[in-house]
Amino acid sequence: MEGNFRWAGVDTSTRAYAICVVDQFGVVIDEADLPARAADADAYLSSFSTDLMGIALETGTTSIHLSRALAAQGYPVAVYDAFKVHRFLQLRRNKTDSNDAKGLAEIARIGGAQLPQVYIKPVQLSVLRSKLVICDRLIKMRKVNEGAMMSLLHSFGVRGDGRVSSATSLRRIVGKMIRTAERAYDVPIRQLVAPLLSLSIHLRREERRFEKEIMEYATKDETCRRLMEIPGVGPITAVSFVTAIGDPSRFEKAVNVGAYLGLTPKIWRTGVYSRNRRISKLGSSLTRKHLHGAARQALDSRTASPLQTWARELAERTNRRRAIIALARKLAVVMLTIWKNGSRFDFSHRKT
Repeated sequence: MEGNFRWAGVDTSTRAYAICVVDQFGVVIDEADLPARAADADAYLSSFSTDLMGIALETGTTSIHLSRALAAQGYPVAVYDAFKVHRFLQLRRNKTDSNDAKGLAEIARIGGAQLPQVYIKPVQLSVLRSKLVICDRLIKMRKVNEGAMMSLLHSFGVRGDGRVSSATSLRRIVGKMIRTAERAYDVPIRQLVAPLLSLSIHLRREERRFEKEIMEYATKDETCRRLMEIPGVGPITAVSFVTAIGDPSRFEKAVNVGAYLGLTPKIWRTGVYSRNRRISKLGSSLTRKHLHGAARQALDSRTASPLQTWARELAERTNRRRAIIALARKLAVVMLTIWKNGSRFDFSHRKT
């Protein structure tokens, strides 16, 4: 290779950036420790900009902003999966930021072709994705909080009557439980439960606010509207899938989306032995969960569809759990296909 070609690796953290630049032979040209500011990294790399063939970063919360900032300045930035990068960096005896930066520079120079790059979503898509993540966290926090509150009230021998479907019904049911417990025990039960009840109501309201914003986007977005025509796919699943994929053209074949979302089995093969293990669970666990829920709903729906027929036949041959996973994988393939070619789901089509 002729010319003064350079490759750079950047190890990011919340406080500093470790940067290493190597030549075509892997010889370190320069190293630097800079404050964690994109402008400082840009100023440093600008002296190599005409010769830089690639800049490698690994995935992480601190690398997303830097990769966007450098790409906006025209640098050839590539972001690689942190788990796979970690395997490469383990070849080095000592774990330091400078060694990690040098390892990333080596990946940019020779290893980039062997490691798949991570797709960095546009800012607006990242914001929408963050709403999904926050909504999911709010639901988990609410369930833990309400479970603790109900356990406390159960210890006083009271049970709730009715289904909790909103903040208003929660306040009514818990209030009745508190009054029942206070009649049986001469203790300030309301003072014990009040903080948990207030937190649960607040979490429910915030959860509902984010869900409303997500649903409004799904109803306005043409792609999401077409995806929601598929049995079992609602606004949350549609938006989750769109924000997880970002750009459908990244997939040459629609069938590859199943592996991308961790819905394909891992293969164990050696010598004459070969078997499929459980699904890999790579990719977005949140979108995988949404697809799993959509598959359950499609399988149990009263509205018949070719997907449901296929899944029920599979469940009879194997079991329900495997049928749901297979249907979730097929839903992902169908959704990507519809997204790419602009078509709509056909209930009369028998070959799915």
